[in-house]
Amino acid sequence: MESATAGLRGLVARIGPDGVEQDPVAGWLPRAAVAEAVEDLGWHDAEASDVPDPVDALALLARQTKAVRRLRGRIVVTHLGHALANGEARGFLRVVGVVRAHGKERLFPHGQLRAVTLALLAVADGSVMAFDELPETVTRGEAAVDEGRGHGGRFSEWSLRSQREGDAERGSGDRYAVRRVVESLCALSSPGAFASITPAMRAVAGAALW
Repeated sequence: MESATAGLRGLVARIGPDGVEQDPVAGWLPRAAVAEAVEDLGWHDAEASDVPDPVDALALLARQTKAVRRLRGRIVVTHLGHALANGEARGFLRVVGVVRAHGKERLFPHGQLRAVTLALLAVADGSVMAFDELPETVTRGEAAVDEGRGHGGRFSEWSLRSQREGDAERGSGDRYAVRRVVESLCALSSPGAFASITPAMRAVAGAALW
């Protein structure tokens, strides 16, 4: 928990008890405040194109976990944000919930996109050592399922999604969801090691599959 929430804890400390003025244009966390927290963490832009901007990743996770909220023109830390900063389990469970939610389908909220499931599995079981390996790994997984379908269902998939006629909807939406998962996981990076897959990330990815 401590390792995975280093970024959020750093941001909570940077915002402080009095909060910060909200961005006059975006109406949310000012990028400068998040950038200062990122600098304190020693996070630098990753070289891989599939890895998000560290400032964007941290700001998005703070909002999605509801660690911060708007109050009278300022951005303040919520009770849940303080729980995250203090290492409480309920805060950590919210992080898991955010990662899990990226894979949920809008039409079938209890079903998870197959591409997201493959990505989470690859991170959780150590199949990939870096995030830039994920696209190829997911593609191989998709191909394996398709091949299984062509061999009498020896490796079959059953899900609400797989029962739809055709796979016309699979594609860009799935890739976008996988990018969102990667963005959330990157926001769980250890200090000085942005976008390096850690045991804590693998634990979160595994928990998000349940």
